[in-house]
Amino acid sequence: METWDEIHAWMPWAKGVETLDEMEIIVRKNHAKFILREDFMMIACERDTNRPVVFTGIHDIDWETRRMETGYWCRKSAMGIGLVTESTNAMVRYAFNILNARTVAICHAHDNVKSRRVIERLNFHYEGRLRNATLTPDGKIHDHIWYSHTDVNDLPPLDVTWGGP
Repeated sequence: METWDEIHAWMPWAKGVETLDEMEIIVRKNHAKFILREDFMMIACERDTNRPVVFTGIHDIDWETRRMETGYWCRKSAMGIGLVTESTNAMVRYAFNILNARTVAICHAHDNVKSRRVIERLNFHYEGRLRNATLTPDGKIHDHIWYSHTDVNDLPPLDVTWGGP
């Protein structure tokens, strides 16, 4: 709830979501997509409190071309301390190292400066601008600025391992 205004400012999926019950439906649908390997929505929690702080994932997966997208949003009280950059770095590495991605794409609405900064810190490569690409819940039309990675080489270092003993 503390991040409700920010979610409704930028996230097209939030249009029409006005209650916690409606949000729960989205979470349940995404759980089903996770099981079907259609979408991997993840939640990063604080170690000490187990409080959810970053919501991220691998989305719009094309298993034939192995092209995937990533995105994120962050709890308002946890913004500005690097958690989004770190968790998105981990998600991109997961896409390449575990899901065998060939391309991981990401985009932001043209005037969403906070998202652009995360993308720049992760050294994504600029791909282009898609004009009038999305309608945010407030009814504004925005261009999308697209970026991609085709491997993990340009990502900042991150000490992460997947599974195993």
